[in-house]
Amino acid sequence: SSSRDDDARGTAASALVARLLAAPLTLQLPLLLPASLFTLWRPFRRAVRTQVNVMPIVLRLKLFECQRFESDEARARALDELDEVLSRRFASFIGRMRGAFIKAAQVLGSLSPPPVRPKYVRKLEPMVDAAPGGRPWRHVRRQLNRELRRSGHTGGVEEVFSSFDREPLGTASVGQVHRAVLRDSGRVVAVKLQYPDAKRLILSDLGNIHGVLTVLGKKAEANVVKEYRPPASAKACRGSH
Repeated sequence: SSSRDDDARGTAASALVARLLAAPLTLQLPLLLPASLFTLWRPFRRAVRTQVNVMPIVLRLKLFECQRFESDEARARALDELDEVLSRRFASFIGRMRGAFIKAAQVLGSLSPPPVRPKYVRKLEPMVDAAPGGRPWRHVRRQLNRELRRSGHTGGVEEVFSSFDREPLGTASVGQVHRAVLRDSGRVVAVKLQYPDAKRLILSDLGNIHGVLTVLGKKAEANVVKEYRPPASAKACRGSH
């Protein structure tokens, strides 16, 4: 059924392209530009959010290094106060971004000795066992219905499950798990849901994380992140098949 869906989408896309190419150039540009921007919008938005949230933190830390203090004790107190504010902002940003940022936070929070100061580690520790929050039920239901109907279950969630817990049992950086009961057998199952576009967004996030680490001067950590990102040529080859 998935191949038929792909064929149908391909036919529809080909028909749309044919119509666009047949239209005057003045009509083609306004229609093609939003379509291309929509494809790139989420990674671009996440890149902008990364810069907007991380760069002020980096700037505050750089400015602190330029400050003069009466004593080492005064400097330590000021740094502790600054870390309290910035680590709270940093953890809040990570929780909102999710994706690869959560995975990076889980790694940082579990390392010993930690590569960041204690305030940041304490704010990241809650993310080690589970990602904060989860997708709203309306998003979960929509994705489940889409996947089930592709496999022939036209009734969606109600056809397959007699009950389905709306609150997830657990959340991760790329998905979440729900408890459900199968309608035909009464068996209790765990349904793992992977977020749409998870792979594409994580690859984009890794690029953002690499940029942040580079700006912070963390060359070793940046090189580790770079190893997990496939080169552009490899991605292009996969996309051509």
